[in-house]
Amino acid sequence: MQQTTNLPKVSVILSTFNRCEHFLPRAIESVINQSFKDWELIIIDDCSTDNTQEVVGKYASKDERIKYLRLPKNSGSDTKPKNVGIFASKGEFIAYLDDDCEFLPYHLDILIKRFEKVPDLDVAYCDMWLFNEEKLEDEGSQGIAFNFDAQFLLNRNYIDTSEVMHKRDLAFAVGGFDETLPKFIDWNMWVRMMKWGAKFQRVPVIATNYYLHQNTKSKKVKTESWFDQELGMTMFKPTFSPSGCPIYLPYLGNDREAEKNPKVAGFMLTYDRLEYTMRMLKSLDQSTSYPIDLFIVDNGSKDETKEWFIKFKNILEQRQETVGRTQKETSESLGLQKTYNPEIKRGSQRESQATPYSRDPSENQHSIDGEKIIGRTSKEVEQNTQKESSKVLVRETTGSSNKTKNKTNKDNEGDYSQRTGSLELEGGQVYTYAGVYLDKVPNSSIFWEKGLRSGASVSNGETFGQVSQSQGSSTPHQPRQEGQQDREFDAFRVPLKAHGIRNVALIFNKENKGISIASNEVLDCIKDTGEYQIILKVDNDCEFMTKRWLESVVDLWKRNHLLYMSPYPEGLVHNPGGGPRIGNSMIGPYFVEVAFHIGGLCAAIDARAYKNFRWTDKFLHGNQDREASLAFTKMGYMPCYIPMHRISHMDTTEGQHQKYPDYFERRKKEKQTQYEAT
Repeated sequence: MQQTTNLPKVSVILSTFNRCEHFLPRAIESVINQSFKDWELIIIDDCSTDNTQEVVGKYASKDERIKYLRLPKNSGSDTKPKNVGIFASKGEFIAYLDDDCEFLPYHLDILIKRFEKVPDLDVAYCDMWLFNEEKLEDEGSQGIAFNFDAQFLLNRNYIDTSEVMHKRDLAFAVGGFDETLPKFIDWNMWVRMMKWGAKFQRVPVIATNYYLHQNTKSKKVKTESWFDQELGMTMFKPTFSPSGCPIYLPYLGNDREAEKNPKVAGFMLTYDRLEYTMRMLKSLDQSTSYPIDLFIVDNGSKDETKEWFIKFKNILEQRQETVGRTQKETSESLGLQKTYNPEIKRGSQRESQATPYSRDPSENQHSIDGEKIIGRTSKEVEQNTQKESSKVLVRETTGSSNKTKNKTNKDNEGDYSQRTGSLELEGGQVYTYAGVYLDKVPNSSIFWEKGLRSGASVSNGETFGQVSQSQGSSTPHQPRQEGQQDREFDAFRVPLKAHGIRNVALIFNKENKGISIASNEVLDCIKDTGEYQIILKVDNDCEFMTKRWLESVVDLWKRNHLLYMSPYPEGLVHNPGGGPRIGNSMIGPYFVEVAFHIGGLCAAIDARAYKNFRWTDKFLHGNQDREASLAFTKMGYMPCYIPMHRISHMDTTEGQHQKYPDYFERRKKEKQTQYEAT
């Protein structure tokens, strides 16, 4: 493979400290002797006190591909030097070489060829041979080698730093090596990449030599270990929580807003039963303060659902304008700048690749000033207080044509990461709740309905306009009295921090297109409207019973992007508690129950899961929830329930059958009827 641009294909990161006499020259020469020539070698000197600078200078003077960077003071670990090297890199791919290792001549070549063979591959790693530096005459032995197993990686590291090559931008997607860890920094990095969703592959070829000696980190930093008889290998107690550690860290610029404050899109289908829709939206809006944009498809309702939604959308717009004006006035009074663009001192870079985590390597990098390479900390970066405007869509559709009206709705909600979700009661007391039932919160009426109707509760089944119907009624909707339409929107009008719904997009189908087609339609709308990191599917008969459930979902997503999550569902007759469980796990502070599949009452997943998934059947009502769970499981997502948070299937399954018998009779026919456009 020949070099075709002035930018290297591979950046090799080599960190070193006081090893200039033997280890470092051997490592440098192993890169120079590579059969693959399109590389740059970045040597980061962690402020050595020996002749490292002179030794490296001799090599660099003969080969312009060798770059030397010296830190102004010793960092005490190889994590910061590695992060500095990543920032200085210009290659499309990054490989690592510790100074007590060496590449065999074909190392880079075999790894690059694997990326060429598997274009969607993110991380490739080879095998390693171990030598005792004090007994080089011995034959040595092969290091630990396993095909990639995500579950085993959570229990034991089997990938050495000097075996790995990965796409450069993946390092920025997870924020670099964790500079707080005393040991197992590579293990932590691979776990975070895996939980981010990176695709790993092993190349089963020995292409690296590792020379064991007395001053290796494994011997200097003591950790608890034991021999596992069943596995036949030594196991180590990690210096971090593999399942619970956050994916994104701030060491490579701290500018990934999508990882720090992911945008959430929720979608819902409605078909009559306006009472349930109103109850669901009220409980959603008041059970979380994390912002969510809702995309709603009405599948040809015959009641007043359409008229209600139009007014609901207008109320949200008014609420957004009120909050926006308040925050704008506050920002101006504090003299806050609207934007901040730090000067970047970097050379030209390779154009960013079209990857799911695509990033222009020239954006928001560290400054390089002589020998000093200093990473920006969160204190040095001013936060942008102005959010981009969002759109509220109203679209009417038939089987063959679409009419779309776009309205701009400014969203000046500020930095969502500053929202504590705490609850301030009269008297100045502040509480922060998660997993607490809404009607169990002290003086909840003061919080949820401040300035509205006194004594109202979210989880007691009360609806906005008191339009709940008597038990056994088959009428899908009853006319409301004069003035009732205005009162039922009171809960949405006041711009409290407790509100979660920020924007709404409405699609009105003039006929029932069925669950699959309507769901695919709204997913396309989500894709076209904005960039979201989490997508929530929620049924209109789902009632949220506990506080800060979405905050917990987002926090779990930050710890593992490969979760398919749902709060614990109550009120299901045929599947009490949701799908059957197959295990459980702790993810940070969260206890989760692993299941075969997740029901559709409420289910959240990384938005990339929907990139290549759409429902396929055309029946008006089918087994869509099962289809989605099977597809997501094959993609590598783990279905799980979060028992600390509860949702309710309104009125229970049996109660719904008694209240809406005509609706369920209609559903029986829909399961046997395919949609045909009229």
